[in-house]
Amino acid sequence: MLSNTAQGEFQLDNLEHLKALALILLHAYRQADAAGAFTSGAKLSAALDKESAEVEPRLQKVCEHFLGDNPELGPVLRPPG
Repeated sequence: MLSNTAQGEFQLDNLEHLKALALILLHAYRQADAAGAFTSGAKLSAALDKESAEVEPRLQKVCEHFLGDNPELGPVLRPPG
C-alpha cells in the first residue's frame, strides 16, 4: 500500500479506499462534534489578540532561523512560493 509518493501526496493505488475513509472521517467528525470537542468558551482580550499578532512574525523568524535547515521541519516553516 505504500509507495514512493512524496509525503502528503495522494497515492492513486489507494483510490479504492477513498470513499470508505471519507465516510469513516465524517462519522468520527460527527461523533466528536456531538460530544462538544470543537466548542470552546475561551475568550481573548483585544490586547492579547493584538500582542499575539505582533509576536507571531517574530516567532516565525526564530523558528526559521533555528529549524530552517531541518529536512522535516524546514519545508513546513517556509511558505510555498
